Amino acid sequence: MKLLQRTTLYYLLYSLFIFGIGTILFYIFIKIILWDGIDEAIHQEKVQLVANLNYEKIGEGLQPSMDVSITPTLEEEVENDKYKTIPIYDSLTKEYIDFRQLTSYHKKGEDWYKVTIRQPLAEAESLLNSILPVEIGLFLILLGGVLLMNRFILAKIWQPFYVLLDKLKKI
Repeated sequence: MKLLQRTTLYYLLYSLFIFGIGTILFYIFIKIILWDGIDEAIHQEKVQLVANLNYEKIGEGLQPSMDVSITPTLEEEVENDKYKTIPIYDSLTKEYIDFRQLTSYHKKGEDWYKVTIRQPLAEAESLLNSILPVEIGLFLILLGGVLLMNRFILAKIWQPFYVLLDKLKKI
């Protein structure tokens, strides 16, 4: 194996390793940031909803929108705010859609209410799924650059070495 091919192989393996780890970490960090943003938006919606509920009469099973439900609950069932990702079946598309859900509890007078707020994750998942093709494209550009660099630049750098080897072989 020529020296140039060996150095090219090392560059490619190193690039593959670093870019593979970087892509995985980038995907994980973007997912964490997106989920935190969605959780913050749901939390702000809860704060606003609870502030409005303090001035309104809460009826049995109040549901202000499709993604918000308010139901009476017992004091023994009260927990801290809980965020989780849940799949919900959509009868129109006949598939499950992921939602980020906040379950919180609110006390009004002597009564406790369970407040559930959901937000669909379709846009966030679409963004996450579009990251992979971009990363693959960047990786292919990087590999092409490394190959071209090795082919032209390193070949020129090693040229005097190979000339010297040829002269030594003739002797």
